[in-house]
Amino acid sequence: PKAITKGIESAEGSLGGARLEKEQRRAVRSLSAGSGWGVLTGRAGTGKGPVLEAVAEAHRQDGWQVIATAVDGATTQRLGHQVGAAALTIDQLLFRLRRGQVELNDQTLILIEEASKVGLRHWVELARMRAQHGVRVIPIGDVEQIGAIESPGMLDVMIADESVPVARLETVRRHRNPEDRSQDHPWIGKHLNHMYEGEAEEAIAVLREAGAIEMHGGRAEAMEQLVDKWERRRREHGIEARDSVL
Repeated sequence: PKAITKGIESAEGSLGGARLEKEQRRAVRSLSAGSGWGVLTGRAGTGKGPVLEAVAEAHRQDGWQVIATAVDGATTQRLGHQVGAAALTIDQLLFRLRRGQVELNDQTLILIEEASKVGLRHWVELARMRAQHGVRVIPIGDVEQIGAIESPGMLDVMIADESVPVARLETVRRHRNPEDRSQDHPWIGKHLNHMYEGEAEEAIAVLREAGAIEMHGGRAEAMEQLVDKWERRRREHGIEARDSVL
């Protein structure tokens, strides 16, 4: 559809002309169709931001109102800026809805960032809002990130529910090869995958192989080596000690 194409073009424009990858395009198409609930999930660095920008713009092209929300204000404002939408925390959205200060209908898209942090009370109210006003709700998050203090786990339930469309991003795109920006970083992705799976020894092994970590016999030795390396680099680059920070 034309609206989805426009959404993808908008996201690619924000990326400086770089193209969304196939996995991201599939996510945009999945989340820009239908109504009701949908979920975007993926670990940090998988490119959720450009997908959300494309989804938001695709909906706007079709005349939808887009609202960005989250539990805390900083996350809400960041998402709103990223997708070019009105930004209200979940509490603000629900409060204004009760007072008649915001109008919602079946042409309203609500994006919920860091959805794993949303507690059960808020989910109940969001579900009631969805049923009463016909809005489309898309939670975004990673179930491995910090969960809600109050009754966590609802994002897991939605992802596991076959009736809820789920778009998954699995490829980490944030880290590029410094020698060729069109290529993935040669080892950071592998390191992060081990960290994500809780495989600490394997993650450290990747760093060792890449020469990105040095192991020492204790804290004192590590601090001494750190200061020595800093001093060597400072001298190599002709930097005065008073002008540098360790």
